[in-house]
Amino acid sequence: PNNIALGQFKEPFSLEDQTSSKDMTFMERASPVDVFSPGRALGIGLDDHGERRSLSAGLFGEPVGDAPADEGSEGWGMAVRGTLALTPVDRYILHLGASGAYREPDSERELRYRAGPESHLTSVRLVNTGKIDMVDDSRTVGLEAALAGRPVSVQGEYIRTQVKRDGGTPALSFHGWYLFGSWFLTGESRPYIASDGTFGRLIPEGDWGAWELALRYSALDLDDR
Repeated sequence: PNNIALGQFKEPFSLEDQTSSKDMTFMERASPVDVFSPGRALGIGLDDHGERRSLSAGLFGEPVGDAPADEGSEGWGMAVRGTLALTPVDRYILHLGASGAYREPDSERELRYRAGPESHLTSVRLVNTGKIDMVDDSRTVGLEAALAGRPVSVQGEYIRTQVKRDGGTPALSFHGWYLFGSWFLTGESRPYIASDGTFGRLIPEGDWGAWELALRYSALDLDDR
């Protein structure tokens, strides 16, 4: 491996989740990414990369600061993400990627998925599964793609998660996706970091800064029959 990480860090999952909040196109991440991405946890991770590819994987416990269950075992999980750039990264980029995550909850065996508006200006939850009990594990997969070149870019992701339960209780399945496009009026292009499979910080080329128009549509379905 090129790098080994030990401590609390983001589990490898999702293009938008792995992109720094300083470098994203929008102020907030799309709701499917916010809801389904594992986030940060204490663990160990390995990553390997080449000129146009990246592969990251890790084994994780609970996030630091989470209140442990009153008794019994803590939860654990693992995650993996791979990316590939199909075109020369110094001109324009066609990015493809896939992620997978598995997690067993702590001894309370509960979880919940919920989301508010992507503006994060209110605590109101627009969608909410409520507390799901008798959880054995959750399994999440994600597909991602992006096309970026001067001065336009398009990016999208699809994420699906399945919650497996015990006692003959049917499994639950939820999903979400987003798609956005952007256009730099001042001619810049989003810089791509092939070793991470993410987009980096934009440096304006003119004295008046960089001006960008962007539009995103996202959908999140937390219902299951």
